Amino acid sequence: MSDCILWPADHIKPNGFGWTMHQGKVVYAHRLVMGFPDGPVGHTCHDEAAKRGECAGGSTCLHRRCVNREHLKTMTHAENLLASPHT
Repeated sequence: MSDCILWPADHIKPNGFGWTMHQGKVVYAHRLVMGFPDGPVGHTCHDEAAKRGECAGGSTCLHRRCVNREHLKTMTHAENLLASPHT
């Protein structure tokens, strides 16, 4: 897997996700990169790291800032919750 591409630190919400303005609204950067799909966008980089015990998730998780399209996957809400033991 290629490296994460992290959204700039000056545009991070308190929950750890990157944000930007799009058409006058604040939007999550990872959703913008994926073209605003109907369902959640999961970070496979986090899922894999969490399974290896390398990331506990939460607002300080750097994977939440990742906007590498190769690391993002549209999924259902249930799939997103089950993809990683830690969110």
